[in-house]
Amino acid sequence: MQSALRFAITYRFRSNRTMLRHPLVPLLSLACALTAGCAGTPAPPPGAQAPDAPHPGTIALHHAWNGSTQTLRAQDFPASFTLRCVDTRGEPAERARAAWCVPVVEIESVSVDAVGRPVAPADAVRIESTAYGPGHRVLDHTRLMRDGRPPA
Repeated sequence: MQSALRFAITYRFRSNRTMLRHPLVPLLSLACALTAGCAGTPAPPPGAQAPDAPHPGTIALHHAWNGSTQTLRAQDFPASFTLRCVDTRGEPAERARAAWCVPVVEIESVSVDAVGRPVAPADAVRIESTAYGPGHRVLDHTRLMRDGRPPA
């Protein structure tokens, strides 16, 4: 398992790191409120599926620092990593309580050193990761910042 993938799984939910997530869901809720005043569940975005539907199968992990792409099997990871699910109010939800889910089919990982040069994730002080659904639709963006050299 490469460092960027380990970062995506390990650091996504840790609170002792500086991390920002920009989920798609609040944007959908805002758009809904500004347009029609939305009654009930927000309309699912393109690529959404029923919560019990299986993931399409693979996730393309693009490493910007060296231009490589790794193909991951979705079945090897938990649903919390491979799907972005939303409840009837448009809030992020666990798959079991979701109204719909969007599968993560692509992740772009950008890792840089202290002066902004692209480096391997193991040597990075900042790693940014963008998850995409079908049609290259942005689902969320995560930024991890660490002081000094990261642990090996």
